[in-house]
Amino acid sequence: MSKLKKITLLCFVLFSVMFLFSACDFSNSSAAIFAINVTQSTGGFVSPNKQLAEPGETVTLTVKTEAGYRLSLLAYNSIILEGNTFEMPKRNVEITARFDAIYNVRIVNSDGGTITVDKKQAVAGETVKVSVALKENYQLEAILVNGGEIDGDSFVMSNENAIVSARYKCLTHEVNVNQTTGGLVLVDKSLATKDEIVTVNVIEDAGYKLSLLTYNSVLMTGNTFVMPDRDVVVQAKFVRVYDVTTNSDIEVELKGQGKYAEGEKVILKADEVDNYRFIGWEFNNEIVSNDLEYKFTLNLNNHGIYKAVYEKLFTIEIDDSITYGSVDAQVTNAINNEQITLTVTPNEDYELSRLWYSTASEEVEITGNTFEMPEENIVIHAIFAHI
Repeated sequence: MSKLKKITLLCFVLFSVMFLFSACDFSNSSAAIFAINVTQSTGGFVSPNKQLAEPGETVTLTVKTEAGYRLSLLAYNSIILEGNTFEMPKRNVEITARFDAIYNVRIVNSDGGTITVDKKQAVAGETVKVSVALKENYQLEAILVNGGEIDGDSFVMSNENAIVSARYKCLTHEVNVNQTTGGLVLVDKSLATKDEIVTVNVIEDAGYKLSLLTYNSVLMTGNTFVMPDRDVVVQAKFVRVYDVTTNSDIEVELKGQGKYAEGEKVILKADEVDNYRFIGWEFNNEIVSNDLEYKFTLNLNNHGIYKAVYEKLFTIEIDDSITYGSVDAQVTNAINNEQITLTVTPNEDYELSRLWYSTASEEVEITGNTFEMPEENIVIHAIFAHI
């Protein structure tokens, strides 16, 4: 290389070094500066107080939430912030925030208790605690959230509003009475617990009779029932009744008289009486039955007075002094005016000469072999003559 070229190269290197040093101000050297970026999300807005910062510098974040949302998390470079400030690290920063939708917790109270919750608003995933103050005589069966039962006394909020209610069991139930025409129904208590005895009293109106008595359509056989585990309605059915009465001209026990409803079966009973013959049951001056036990179905035309008719029986005796023949009567006693037939049998070579009966006051001749019974005891006499 020639001397001229060497001098030219040296001058270029010296010029370059001088230019480099003239471009740097070593007396006022500054530190590194890093950028602050924000990733915005639905539900709110995050704004830093600066876009660039040096390491160690305090950065303040301003957070604005939209209606119906709540800030759940604020972080820089995935480091969760407890407040809204942080010291700038020696690197760029990415700010992130999460806003969760706020849902309402609404209470629907009903008979049985009062519901309270520890928060009226919550975000999805948050636990809500429920308390229930029971009313007297009620028992809690279940706590319901949006119609479904929950386990325990708390639930986790889902992505929707929550309606909190409860289902109760009433330990005391109402005893109601459905009054109807024909009588009055009274109960000894208006409230009763399960298995408690309830007594029902019935007062019948004139001309009516209790036909049936029920509670919740269950037929009662007496005037008490055991309270079920629910409200009860007691109801009676009354029917229009008519009197059936009995009498007789003699002293005798008669059964069957009382009050009967239309269509009800009536059974009248009379007894046999010594020295009397039962003639029959008389109604409206007519014998309607000759049986001691008379059965019929009541209607609007056959209620009233039934008379048990008896007739006095009188004795028929045969004179034991009759000779040369015999006389027999078909019966040993009879009622007044009853037709009596005699069997007269003479001995051989004899014939009937005279036939009569005697009473305490007279003698009456018998024509033929029949006669009507008088209203007193009689003795039959006969005389047989030799032929």
